[in-house]
Amino acid sequence: MNRKVFIHSSDGFPHSGAQANYIQYLGIICKEAGYCPILIVRPNDKYVSASEISCYKGMKIIPIMASSDNEIHVLQTKNGFSKERIQAMTEAGIASGDIVISFQLGYHQKFHENLQTFCKKRKVKSIVCVLEYWGSEDFETEEKYENFKYVVDKIYLKYDGIIVISEFLDVHYKEMGAKTFLFPPFSEYDYRPSVEKQYDKWRFMISSQKDSVQSMLSAFAGLEEKELQRIELHLFGIKEEYILKNINSITWERLKKYTVVHDWIKYDELISLYQKIHFLLIARSVCQRTISNFPSKVPETMACGVVPIVSDVGDYTKYYLQDRKDSIFMKGDSADEIRKAVRRANDMTIREYQRFSEYARQTVRERFDYHIWGPKIKKMLESV
Repeated sequence: MNRKVFIHSSDGFPHSGAQANYIQYLGIICKEAGYCPILIVRPNDKYVSASEISCYKGMKIIPIMASSDNEIHVLQTKNGFSKERIQAMTEAGIASGDIVISFQLGYHQKFHENLQTFCKKRKVKSIVCVLEYWGSEDFETEEKYENFKYVVDKIYLKYDGIIVISEFLDVHYKEMGAKTFLFPPFSEYDYRPSVEKQYDKWRFMISSQKDSVQSMLSAFAGLEEKELQRIELHLFGIKEEYILKNINSITWERLKKYTVVHDWIKYDELISLYQKIHFLLIARSVCQRTISNFPSKVPETMACGVVPIVSDVGDYTKYYLQDRKDSIFMKGDSADEIRKAVRRANDMTIREYQRFSEYARQTVRERFDYHIWGPKIKKMLESV
């Protein structure tokens, strides 16, 4: 019987965000490597109900559901649903030689401690996956930051291995004596075939409130009217109330006629929209959070031929993308620097853009497609 790999996540599955997409590809890689992946996850009720999701792309799914009793629900949340997750693994027949992979799960100390104790008793190897590592500026209080640091820098070291998403995290945990495995976000070249884009306007997208939204919006606001007329700006995950906190209402009214603000849309519809987009804009300052993170939107959209315009921070510009070939790099996240990059994109010829776009897809095929990472994932599972 194939060895089982239990993968835990607190994000909605499938397609709720970066973590959900990461575990999807990780599970598929495990399956293709001859293991039996079992995903213990919270169902993404916007995509599928718990009663409908027992199997997904050949992987067994065990849904974790919150209790309707408020007191029990509070306890479940506090403990990261550790009782329910351990029960699910027990009922699924976890045995010596199996592997457990846990994603951060909200940094619940009790969950990680309970999981580590369970794995040791069952003689099961355990791995934690770290996709983000925040700085003190990302927390409301110093106490919350210290609690976070205790879990990620003390409790995580008791796992048999740590999957990290960046060189910064790889060095950080290696210096503390951890066994690390470095993998970027995965994508799939063949899943999103190239579709001919329309060139009546240049379509830009900003995909997150986590990045330097104010600078990005200010950059577009500083363009001349004739430049804006050639642009269609798409905002994802950014509500109008948030926009008005970052730019004044007069500026927004000017930009609004060139902007599409998207509510939540289904994943398949999102991919169809990516195929119409020309440029992904990610402006970021240099801080602990950004140098340790790797935005999954980069390979995800590049698979659809989207050309990234990104601040030169983190592994994706250092090791994966090539400035002026498959992407456009920016120095920093100032509005002036972003505006220069937007103008560079806006002034492209169609033929020049098509070269960039094809190279972007080529980069996915050669550096992000999950198939090329399969042997390294298999080696990790064999060595942990």
